[in-house]
Amino acid sequence: VTAANPGAAVAHCNLGTVLESLERYEEAEAAYRNAVAIAPDMAEIRSNLGNVLIKRKCLAEAVGELQTAIRLQPGLAEAYSNLGNALAALGQLEAAISAYRHAIAIKPGNPEVTSNLGVALQRAGELDQAIAAHNQALAEDSTYLAAYLNLGAVFLEKGEYEDAETLFRGVLEADPDNPEANTNLGLALQQKGDLDGAMAAFRHAVAVNPDFAEAQFDIGLLQLLQGDYENGFRQYEWRWKVGRQSPRALPKPLWNGEPLAGRRLLVTAEQGLGDSLQFCRFLPGLAARFGGSVVFESPAALAGLMGSLAEDVAVLPFGASLPDFDVHCPLLSLPRILGARLETIPAKIPYLTADPERVELWRRGLETLPPQVVKAGLVWAGNPRRDDPDANRIDRRRSLHLADLFHFANIPNLAFVSLQKDPPAADEANSPPAGMTLMNPMPMIGDLGDTAALIANLDLVVSVDTSIAHLAGALGKPVWVLSRFDGCWRWLLKREDSPWYPTARVFRQRWPGDWEEVIARVAGELSRLTK
Repeated sequence: VTAANPGAAVAHCNLGTVLESLERYEEAEAAYRNAVAIAPDMAEIRSNLGNVLIKRKCLAEAVGELQTAIRLQPGLAEAYSNLGNALAALGQLEAAISAYRHAIAIKPGNPEVTSNLGVALQRAGELDQAIAAHNQALAEDSTYLAAYLNLGAVFLEKGEYEDAETLFRGVLEADPDNPEANTNLGLALQQKGDLDGAMAAFRHAVAVNPDFAEAQFDIGLLQLLQGDYENGFRQYEWRWKVGRQSPRALPKPLWNGEPLAGRRLLVTAEQGLGDSLQFCRFLPGLAARFGGSVVFESPAALAGLMGSLAEDVAVLPFGASLPDFDVHCPLLSLPRILGARLETIPAKIPYLTADPERVELWRRGLETLPPQVVKAGLVWAGNPRRDDPDANRIDRRRSLHLADLFHFANIPNLAFVSLQKDPPAADEANSPPAGMTLMNPMPMIGDLGDTAALIANLDLVVSVDTSIAHLAGALGKPVWVLSRFDGCWRWLLKREDSPWYPTARVFRQRWPGDWEEVIARVAGELSRLTK
């Protein structure tokens, strides 16, 4: 076979297509690479190679192959479409949207590409444009079930649960065992308050496909939301399979609760700062209970504060050289291993303590506030996490602008202290609503140890669902949590208190997206508190 033999290249490419259809992706890649070696200037082969590299999760390499295909043949719509898929998987949504639009401009009428554009637009927060794209896909092919599913997902995000349910049930009429449709139907029913119906839909998806990770994970989240921690934390292990995070790749075995017998256990933080603050409570006493030693690898911003947790827990920050250890465990697996129940959550507070010298420093720093006022810390927005489109979507539902809190202005005997750390939200502290007393010490804050010392000098913290709410709770400070309608499982169902934080009050949206009612309700409570 020589480079002058394009027929051989096509044969290798056809073999790759067959292997790809059989989901033998590694072999398909090899066949496509053989074809590229023979005919490196055939754009369609490069595009096919890029597509199978996406399926093998070699995304950066896929982008390179697809860009080469486009350079070789600028009018190849499939290459633009595949490039959009690769860029979307990398979270590069604006570039993905542009690639999909190029594909559609070259070759309109492909409902899969049009609906994929809608998915990217949804992830980018352009919900109305996403709806238009999915409707266009259905105009191109009214039998394309994926577009109905994708359109339902947009309605789900918008809080239009009736419309979402209708679409998902329509898909299930045509394909009753579709696991994705059953799972999405479960999410719509859960948001409508039909928890039994939601669980039945999730379980139907799992019965059809036991390896469908999204449904398995959603079963766990619903169980946790209902306070069924025994089953919920077991199901929560499916978090590693849904593609949102990966466990640390470490050269020692995972620990599953067996006696340590003098060995050293490394517990690794995962997810966000709030998760570390909430679940570090399970670390004290592990060494004595299991007969070994415990090291906690903490987010660097928390490492100093975590030193106050317990004498039997050694703490090191992310990025530091790991000590010798024998077994390791992700932090959020501890509740499952320890058999946590709703009634046995370690809730003795405070379980973290701010450094006394820093506390005194911030006591003096707050002396400029009027005497005899209630000092309330204020957090109105979470970390937007723009590098993670799915996390960003949740943040858009939980976060506010400072201007939205105008009901908090003009409350007598009340002064707010901004705990909003990062721009752009932190910049809003420079222009609070008229009549609001707001001190902004955050430019002088270093790590969360500083924030903890500042909170120690406050009377109350009012926060959207962010790590600061967990920090205040861990410090034993009264904290009022402003929770979105589809609140995190950590705050359970229809409760204003929290078994995790005895000093917490939860103020929930009563309707999706309706923050004004929540803010007015909290303002009324603040007025009563300061009388």
